Amino acid sequence: MTVRDSEIGWTNADNSGNTGYGIRVHGSSLGSSDRLKIVGNRIHHIAGDGIQGLGNGTDVLIDRNEIGYVGANPGSSEHSDNIQIIDNGPNLKITNNWLHHQGWYDATTSVGNAGATYIHGGDSDRMTYENT
Repeated sequence: MTVRDSEIGWTNADNSGNTGYGIRVHGSSLGSSDRLKIVGNRIHHIAGDGIQGLGNGTDVLIDRNEIGYVGANPGSSEHSDNIQIIDNGPNLKITNNWLHHQGWYDATTSVGNAGATYIHGGDSDRMTYENT
């Protein structure tokens, strides 16, 4: 699957941990996200994570996306990262993305409640993270 040249924005989150995401890919089925490409998108004003999950897919690419503003909306306790990788398969590539305004719900509301990129530990698969 490819998500390319799209505008994804203006989400809100509650306190359930299941709302407000820009792109969220979960699944432990072998091959469920193989060759997923998230390329050239504008992901903005996101109250959850801009991109979260990825499962265990092989050859996943996150490239040339603009991701920001990313921060919980007022009234939400959501932990909002520009990119959060929970599990990754072999050859994940995160390249050439523009991450900005992490911790900002909008131009006037700073919430500062997370990080630009959060990559969970415990995975031994190869990945590339560059020019982001």
